[in-house]
Amino acid sequence: MSDARASRHALIIGGGFSGVAAAAALRTRGHEVTLLERHGVLGGRARSDARAEGAVDTRQVGRVRRETILVVEDNDAVRLFTTDTLRDLGFDVIEAVDAAEALKVLDQNKRVDLMFTDIGLPGLNGRELAATVQRRHPKVRTLFTSGYAQMPSPTGSKSTGDIPLLSKPFTRAQLYERVCEVLDG
Repeated sequence: MSDARASRHALIIGGGFSGVAAAAALRTRGHEVTLLERHGVLGGRARSDARAEGAVDTRQVGRVRRETILVVEDNDAVRLFTTDTLRDLGFDVIEAVDAAEALKVLDQNKRVDLMFTDIGLPGLNGRELAATVQRRHPKVRTLFTSGYAQMPSPTGSKSTGDIPLLSKPFTRAQLYERVCEVLDG
């Protein structure tokens, strides 16, 4: 590796949403970025390695995933973390910032296997989006995410009550595990 190329590589420890935002800024300037999540403190210093809880060792993932996932998230940092993680794990990813954009993607005959949507979207919320998608595109599986500990189903919306939830914040490993469970279920 040449010195010029080596100087264009960044290692960010402490992934999470802020780490992903920093990685995105560096990538737009042409840097290659390695992002490792922080997994605890050892002797006052952050400890991070590929075997630590929350990290996904792609050599251990198993079969290559080629499914297409539609990520619907209005928070830029969360959407970037999620889409980068899923792409790094081999998934094809389509992004949408709200329900209206997600419905346009689905209605344009895009092949989507899973919709991963925040519940707290502006306008049409994630539960309403899921109910609409279930009616229009019944083969698309759905996985909710939310930053609220418990998101009870509103009265009368039993059609979305059985959709699994991944609570925020989540690690790359938790995201991968939950997405695979829903796709394989």
